Amino acid sequence: MTNTLLETVVFRKGHKNSKGELAEWVIVQHNTGKLLSSHKSKSAAEKHLQQMEYYKHAKAESVTNYRKDFVAFVEGVFERLDRPEVSKPIIDGFRALCDVNP
Repeated sequence: MTNTLLETVVFRKGHKNSKGELAEWVIVQHNTGKLLSSHKSKSAAEKHLQQMEYYKHAKAESVTNYRKDFVAFVEGVFERLDRPEVSKPIIDGFRALCDVNP
């Protein structure tokens, strides 16, 4: 996963949130310009952006751990076959599929 910031905090004079309240500090998706959320203060927008970034990284780490656990499970199942000519290609295939190195 790259560390490129895909969202940014921007001031949009006169912007109102869905409740009709003035919320001029917005988080915008960098590549599409899509407005993701709006806030009444810059600090609130920056805090929300940090939470979004944390969640993205935590989710990516969780997926990586799940893949590693799944591959370890598959390895355990196929290694019990005690037939490396059968199990090794299958285990290697799962490692490649899940992008997990031994």
